[in-house]
Amino acid sequence: MTDSSNDPSEFETRGAEPSLFDVVQVGATVTGLAGPEPVKIFAVERLTDDSASVMYRGDSGPAERIVYANAVQHIRAVKPGLPFSFEADSNSFMLAAEARRMRLAYLFDPQAALGTSEIQPLPHQLRAVYETMLHKQPLRYVLADDPGAGKTVMAGLLVKELLLRGDAANVMVVAPGVLVDQWDEEMREKFGLEFEVLTRDKILNEGNPFARGGLWLARLDVLARNSEGIRDKACDVDWDLIIFDEAHKMSATVWGSEVKKTKRYQMAEELGTHTRNLLMMTATPHSGKEEQFQLFMALLDSDRFEGVAREGSRKVDVDDLMRRLVKEELRTFEGTRLFPERFAFSVKYELSQPEKELYVAVTDYVREEMNRADQNEGDKRRRTAVGFALTTLQRRLASSPAAIHRSLERRKARLESELRESRMYAAVKRDEVDVPDDWEDLDDLTDEEREELEEKAIAGATSARTPEELETEIAVLDRLLIKSSAVKSSPTYAKWDALRDTLDDNDEMRDDTGARRKVIIFTEHRDTLDDLVMRLTQHLGRDDAVITIHGGTKREDRKKAKETFEQNERCVFLIATDAAGEGVNLHKNAHLLINYDLPWNPNRIEQRFGRVHRIGQPNTCFMWSLVAEDTREGDVYTRLLEKLEEQRATLGGRVYDVLGQLFQGNALRDLMIAAIREANKPERQRYLTEVVDPKIADGIPELLRANQLVPSAMDDAEIDAMRREMERAEAARLQPHHVEAFFHRAFADVGGSLRMRESHRFEIKRVPSEVKERDRITGYGQPVVDSYHRVTFDPKYVRVDGNNHLATLLHPGHPLMAATMGVVSDRHHDALRRGAILVDRSDLSTKPYVVSLLEHDVTDGRTARDGQPWVVSRRAQYVRIDIDGTITALTGSPIPNFEVPTDEEHTIAGKILTEPWAQASDLDQRVIREASVTIARTHADEVTKRTIERVDKTERLVRERLTREINYWDQRAFELGEQERAGKKTRLPASQMRERAEALVRRLDRRIKDLELERDISVRPPRVTGACLVVPVGWLDAQDDPEGAAARARETTRVERLAVDAVLRAERALGHRPTEMHHNNPGYDIESDTGKHIDFIEVKGRVLGGKTFVLTRQEAVTALNKGDHSVLALVQVAEDDSTTVRYLRHPITQPIDPRAARVEYDWEPFWNDATEMSQE
Repeated sequence: MTDSSNDPSEFETRGAEPSLFDVVQVGATVTGLAGPEPVKIFAVERLTDDSASVMYRGDSGPAERIVYANAVQHIRAVKPGLPFSFEADSNSFMLAAEARRMRLAYLFDPQAALGTSEIQPLPHQLRAVYETMLHKQPLRYVLADDPGAGKTVMAGLLVKELLLRGDAANVMVVAPGVLVDQWDEEMREKFGLEFEVLTRDKILNEGNPFARGGLWLARLDVLARNSEGIRDKACDVDWDLIIFDEAHKMSATVWGSEVKKTKRYQMAEELGTHTRNLLMMTATPHSGKEEQFQLFMALLDSDRFEGVAREGSRKVDVDDLMRRLVKEELRTFEGTRLFPERFAFSVKYELSQPEKELYVAVTDYVREEMNRADQNEGDKRRRTAVGFALTTLQRRLASSPAAIHRSLERRKARLESELRESRMYAAVKRDEVDVPDDWEDLDDLTDEEREELEEKAIAGATSARTPEELETEIAVLDRLLIKSSAVKSSPTYAKWDALRDTLDDNDEMRDDTGARRKVIIFTEHRDTLDDLVMRLTQHLGRDDAVITIHGGTKREDRKKAKETFEQNERCVFLIATDAAGEGVNLHKNAHLLINYDLPWNPNRIEQRFGRVHRIGQPNTCFMWSLVAEDTREGDVYTRLLEKLEEQRATLGGRVYDVLGQLFQGNALRDLMIAAIREANKPERQRYLTEVVDPKIADGIPELLRANQLVPSAMDDAEIDAMRREMERAEAARLQPHHVEAFFHRAFADVGGSLRMRESHRFEIKRVPSEVKERDRITGYGQPVVDSYHRVTFDPKYVRVDGNNHLATLLHPGHPLMAATMGVVSDRHHDALRRGAILVDRSDLSTKPYVVSLLEHDVTDGRTARDGQPWVVSRRAQYVRIDIDGTITALTGSPIPNFEVPTDEEHTIAGKILTEPWAQASDLDQRVIREASVTIARTHADEVTKRTIERVDKTERLVRERLTREINYWDQRAFELGEQERAGKKTRLPASQMRERAEALVRRLDRRIKDLELERDISVRPPRVTGACLVVPVGWLDAQDDPEGAAARARETTRVERLAVDAVLRAERALGHRPTEMHHNNPGYDIESDTGKHIDFIEVKGRVLGGKTFVLTRQEAVTALNKGDHSVLALVQVAEDDSTTVRYLRHPITQPIDPRAARVEYDWEPFWNDATEMSQE
């Protein structure tokens, strides 16, 4: 480093104007080429007499620009001199140093997102985010853990970390419509992330809503349909991260040698090319069909999974692209299972005679109308709508007499209205019902949308084409209504009796005291739900026993219903449609579930069971399914559930997690419809034995094997290591205390003020214009607003009981914090570069030293958006340089423990600057040289090893796959060419096959070149971005009393050594495994593994009669961060050097003053509250 000067250069002192090439010389250090930052020129190419191409290196790496003669007046040669003058204002230096630490927060707080989020992470979640996904540059990954494993939590952690690292601002989550609200709620409540939901209003009224960037939530079906060109608009944005939830819905299939892609797949394929990072989330990545799985993986890397699998069902290696953990493998940090056992039972019931007659009549009607619709070949859309309406009728028939009766009434009323209109127009005139061709698309609708479509279809979709056909159908409906009315008006019916008996007589339904347990009852239809509410209320004789959630329940009312069910002891039944199966978690107080209706989509059974079988469920889960005997659907489901139970006995509860894959797409629905169409034919049994039996008996074991795609289970040692890492990260956490202390000072420095409104919550009435302007120019994503009603630095205070105002969580990734850091950094940049003098009032040693911040980047051959080499990894490290030249790496930042010297102290300390070691012109270079062969080398080796392994594997697999494709199309071209030469007519010309092969060759070349760039790892020299001269208070004392100061320093060292040794003995006596930290560790002295957790122990030793002790800011913050795992060890040292040890757990409960670097406490009250420990 060098001192910059604005004095006239040597040329100007001679009176001559310097020429361009006098200033721009190889080896010169100048300012003005890259703003005020000094840069070193390492190449100059003369273009003309007054222009040159100049290559130079600064803190941000190498760069190049053309310089013209008229720019010479702005370029200043920097005089060689001391690397640091240490003459900058100390307050400015501390602000700039802390701003730099906050900007690099993730390098000092390795799990920064945890400190700004309201979650309790689990081992598998931490490993996915911190050991896997964050290391991948760029990220292309499938997170495929079982349902309930917390994939949304992992995605939220990833997004938060990328935001904190400044590595993402434009993020989009694409999810099925039924899950968008759940995503919105979880991101806000758990991570403080405000996502914008893409609504129809935004699509219609804004040109391109995505253009303003930020965090977005979009519905899968909306983007897949490309409504109003919204997908094309999304592709106009450079996304940093796109997350696809329920990614298995984006499927493609193989027909012969061709690939058939769904609209969802095409959407994912297109968006995937417009994002740097891509994460796909699904619990069902593999359907059992290898070809489809490889097409699914092609969304991550089309080169590696190109085309159709040419060699049968050859499996592919995906362990670097996917993580899959099944429920049985998930553990807590204590090593216990995360999920309880679960069991499912069938409750069979027999229809009464009137019910049987109604069932037969309605089923005959459905079958005949289906057959009539099939004959209407010309209108596919109408045929689809009629088929949907009739199958919905059949499902409502199985649901309840109330549901089928009301549906028949609505259908008859609508057809009568159509009949009146048809007589006027002499033809049947109807509203068209828009039913998706692929009924699997119905699963993307919300419960409310699905109910609305069903009602519309039942009422209006008919295959009748003439008034006479309408009259005939209405007459049939009249006869059906007579039968349904009789059953509906009956005081009871078979299915209700089966439910009532199950609730009253089953032992699991009551606890040890005989009180009813809470039960969730699922139905598919609102009419059935209303009927059950009435019957259960009458059965129990009170209104407060039952609560409901259905498609029409508003979001806030849904939350209230859930809370009432969980908290109100008198509320024992929750009756819900599948609206509660979609994102409403009910495991806190319930573990019993009844399927009053069984859905024709088996995924819904998984979803329902998943509402109670979740992480945090303490009880074994039970599910009962009501099935009618001697009915078409009942026979199918009875067989299905019986075979499932056989497999569960062998394979455990995992069988319920593969139901949706077992009957992929519409397979189960088609099976039901076929059973209905078959009527009473003897062949009906083959649907049960030939389809259901092999699917269950053979399909489930095969699917469970296929689902073990990658070995991802965590053993006890890995979980233990992850626990230790998390506990250490908690100790070093910047949020909330360091972040709050910095922001208070920084915001005041830029002219802002914080007004406390409630404890730990503040109001910002006006954001300074300089901060807003900074955000306007350099901000990315969410804008800074004019004022903030409430802000806080601790996630615990975002919500406060009794206060409806939510507070904005300020953290290093928040736009307001980022803009404030930017202004402070610009304002005090020079102070950081020049260095300053600081005082350590807790250090009685008598030798000053220098603390420097080193930063180090590893790059590869790719180019980032700013035109610079792509940084694949960055590290930051504080180091200490002692008088004798010893360089020691520090843990964390010691700067918050230092203070600004008084004017008198600053003057006294000035004499240090005249000493040879402080004047050494190569001080920074010595630090850089040392770091280059230690810190930087280790860093580079780690990144290189990780990168080469990944790139080599990717290259090998890409070569294999694309070479197979090239050979295939070459062979096809040869065969077609031979046929053409023989005069035969071919469906496709040979030239087209050759073009395809040649295109693949070019594609392979491009990809290999791209991989070479990734393999081209470069190590940038470490750079010193700031330094301070630290003056211990012992050195200041020594200026007046050198002998006394030296004696005090020696005595302090002796007492501290005795104290630490005593605590180490006490820990070993407890059976713990203590480790003494390096002397310069800024937060605690001993790390002790108890076997269950780590205790962080700060040792304070005093001779008998000592009155006070001091905690530095970092020691106090560590104690606050660790809470009950923080121990203050007080040690009294007697005259004979014997020691007494006392422990005080969780010693600090209140944050210290944000402006204080240290706090002095009275010894006696802490000593009296502490517990004496044995050292034997």
